[in-house]
Amino acid sequence: MKSVEGIRAGHLATRRGEPRVYDGGAPSPRVGSARRILAAAWSGNALTAADLMAATGLTRATVLAVCKDLVSGGWLAELANAREAGDYEKGRPARRYAFRPECRYVVGVDAGAHSMTAAVADLAGAELARLRRAADPEASGAERRAELESLVLDVLANADVDPERVSALVVGVPAPVDAAGESPNDELDNFWSRMNPGFVDVFADRDWDVVVDNDANLAALAEHASGTDAGVRAYATLLSGERFGSGVVIDGQLLRGPRGAVGELRVLDLVGGVDSALGLAHQARVELVRAADEGRLVGMLAACPTGEPEARQVFAAAEEGDPLALEIVDVLARRLAPVAMLLSGMLDLERIIIAGAIAPAIAPVLKRTRELMGRGSTLSWADLVASEHGDGVVLLGAVQSAITLVRAGAFAN
Repeated sequence: MKSVEGIRAGHLATRRGEPRVYDGGAPSPRVGSARRILAAAWSGNALTAADLMAATGLTRATVLAVCKDLVSGGWLAELANAREAGDYEKGRPARRYAFRPECRYVVGVDAGAHSMTAAVADLAGAELARLRRAADPEASGAERRAELESLVLDVLANADVDPERVSALVVGVPAPVDAAGESPNDELDNFWSRMNPGFVDVFADRDWDVVVDNDANLAALAEHASGTDAGVRAYATLLSGERFGSGVVIDGQLLRGPRGAVGELRVLDLVGGVDSALGLAHQARVELVRAADEGRLVGMLAACPTGEPEARQVFAAAEEGDPLALEIVDVLARRLAPVAMLLSGMLDLERIIIAGAIAPAIAPVLKRTRELMGRGSTLSWADLVASEHGDGVVLLGAVQSAITLVRAGAFAN
């Protein structure tokens, strides 16, 4: 499988310089050796000096000297030697080292239009705390920036992590993001700039690497990290809830473009039968309201415990053969099929991963969409699969991206 670093090649600029391996700096060859040792040790397995020599090609003297520095800097822990650990009984006891994932922490944020969720994790990706709050999609830029700052500081407090121990923060937003971390004003309702009102500067007074990225791009990273793209050279992760948006990966590279707008789907305004980038969850609500207004909200959906059925209830009812639910599923499939065909036909995709909160229940829609895509065409369309990460996919991608920032900073040339 491609490395996570590889898929993130060309990631966005940060508001801080490269993290240093040593607090006091070091001569370049020593830093290079430290990065090689950290790369070998990052898996967390206990390694002897001989193991590190074999993995890095460094001499024993260099390995021992650099490991001493890395232990002092908190990156590595020195464990009981191999004899004390019971690995052997004769010969010189070998020193053993292991990476300390708790030496630094990262924060990932999914800053959606209607809610914000933040998580704190160590460098192995182990989550210490998660916090979700409702957000007002009509909030001012100042209000939204304040919401982000409060959420991040509160989740760090919940995790009992000192902000000084944070190395990187990655924020996912439902908007294109350029190399400077900014989103453009769009001509409709300034949605993009309202979703990302200068988030990259919110923590400018902190010694953190801060990246703002498109939420679908982060979802694509999450799918890569979990291996969903295994064996696939070209795929897109399609967020399909309130709005359509896609993260596109070709030959291991996440595509961005000069304005960070690769994968933005406002072009759907021009596609007949789709007419907008509004997503499947939104359309499901539209169909339910229409059915209620026409007095057709009957059967399983009328008996929904919440009294206000949503997309997932529609999908569950469709699995049971409910006529109204099947009708709505057909409408959604007829909306999704042109989007999937446009993406896969234009970009020569092998797979489209349907992601977001509705993904775990979307099987009936995907089944019907595949039927529609298979009719009357000589083209080969991308395979449609559902993400297994539900509404946590963007957050997972943000955390993974933040860890990659720390690794890239530690190993950069």
